[in-house]
Amino acid sequence: MPNKISLSCPKCGNTTFKTDSKFSSSNKFNGATCSKCGTKIDRDYPAQIVKKEIDKMFRDAFKGSKFFKFK
Repeated sequence: MPNKISLSCPKCGNTTFKTDSKFSSSNKFNGATCSKCGTKIDRDYPAQIVKKEIDKMFRDAFKGSKFFKFK
């Protein structure tokens, strides 16, 4: 079952962003601006969100297992 990770503005929760240029991969992403409140999202923000979600998925998947311990 595929999991979906959504990106939202850390200030207002909006999910629509404006960018100055088109990008095709995260390597070319220079940041975006929330279309609702104007908060600037830097290049590292999406990676932080994905890392948190992956950590949560692993913790949930192995919750209660005596063979895996997460710090």
